[in-house]
Amino acid sequence: MEGVGDRLKSERLRLGLSQEIFAERCGVKKLTQYNYEKSERHPDAGYLIAAKALGVDLLYVMTGERSDEASALDVVRDEEEANLLTAFRHIPSESRDIVQRTISALSEKKATRQRA
Repeated sequence: MEGVGDRLKSERLRLGLSQEIFAERCGVKKLTQYNYEKSERHPDAGYLIAAKALGVDLLYVMTGERSDEASALDVVRDEEEANLLTAFRHIPSESRDIVQRTISALSEKKATRQRA
């Protein structure tokens, strides 16, 4: 049966992060991360808040049920995309339109070059 540690590891892998990097970003040592994933220790609230900021689906980690928000994260391919998504979520809403237009313009420019 899959427990909290297994699901935590699954989320870390989904985000494309090593134990060392994930641990560092959540404010713990690599050995502590290992112990969490082996269910030998249980994470505290500060760790879980940091993990959520990285894109971890806490509902899934704690209960095994995916949150609606996490289903969109299933398409994140690697750490770079996870970092972009996390950063985007922290941008003030009035600035998000600028980011979206910039990304759209850059992707259209690339598509035009590929067709030529």
